[in-house]
Amino acid sequence: MSRQATDIRCRGCDFKGVISYRGITLRYHFPSGNTVTGYCNRGWCHSCETIREIERPLDVSEIEEKIQELQQQKPRGLFAKIFGSGSQQRESDLEATKNLQAVLYIAKNRKSPPRCINCGSDRTSPLEFGSNGLSLSFIHYCGERLYTLPTDENSPRISRRPLELDLDPEGNLLGSSDT
Repeated sequence: MSRQATDIRCRGCDFKGVISYRGITLRYHFPSGNTVTGYCNRGWCHSCETIREIERPLDVSEIEEKIQELQQQKPRGLFAKIFGSGSQQRESDLEATKNLQAVLYIAKNRKSPPRCINCGSDRTSPLEFGSNGLSLSFIHYCGERLYTLPTDENSPRISRRPLELDLDPEGNLLGSSDT
């Protein structure tokens, strides 16, 4: 899938940045050999001093809620029981629950905040923009907010190959599909 990049500017200084879109999958590897999938958000890396992909923060209560929902699901009717598709659904739910429990383990035990995917620094800030295009919580070094420029529908679209990164539970890079 190709998407247009989003140009970012600062209201108070000459900072110019770009949010480019690339599918990035994070695989967290446990010493036991188990692997859990994680994802990225856009954020500000204070070490790179620009917008980067950063690890998505893990919300313990949100993960616990999802686990509870999966565990409370009931088989989906008589047809599923008779023709066996109910057992496939239960196996799928068990696998999803197992994956969420591993993610919950990381969320509860991790000591470092989300890291920058580019440099590995844990000095990052989430970056979100409101409907008016202004950054919601991030204030740039000059004391002003960042904003998005309107997208030019005629601008070229960039297609980038998806990236898979292998990380330890603390977010340290172990390997990459680019290497």
